Amino acid sequence: MKLALIALMLICGAWKGWADDKYYVQLIKATNEPKAPAKGAKQIGANLGERLSPLRWKYYWEVQRRETILSDAKSQKVQLNGDRAIEIAPLGDGRVEVRLYLGKDLARKSYHRVHDHMMAIFGGDEGEKAWFVVVRREEPQYEIAKD
Repeated sequence: MKLALIALMLICGAWKGWADDKYYVQLIKATNEPKAPAKGAKQIGANLGERLSPLRWKYYWEVQRRETILSDAKSQKVQLNGDRAIEIAPLGDGRVEVRLYLGKDLARKSYHRVHDHMMAIFGGDEGEKAWFVVVRREEPQYEIAKD
């Protein structure tokens, strides 16, 4: 009986898919200048760089990183620099909705499978610069500085 109860709990946990899942939220600045766009910015790692490389910018920098955990099927809102925020909302059908806010206004939203490793939302073009918000399941890595 105990074994059946444990198996049922494991199945239900796997079915929910989002239970106690950690997400990393990165605010990314894109530029054609090799100089970091902000103090403390770190050049993004190769995995994310490869995904963003078809875009028109040469350099991508993480200017802020936050972590959040989805649990109990509740949305989590993560405040970012300035008036930016991201909200991750489990939909219960194996997907999450990712919402990007500028101030109190919803700017964009997209839908992804819970187990997608990475979700990027374009935030805005600022002439020679742009910004993105990346929501990912795996911990971000950085480029190793070359001396």
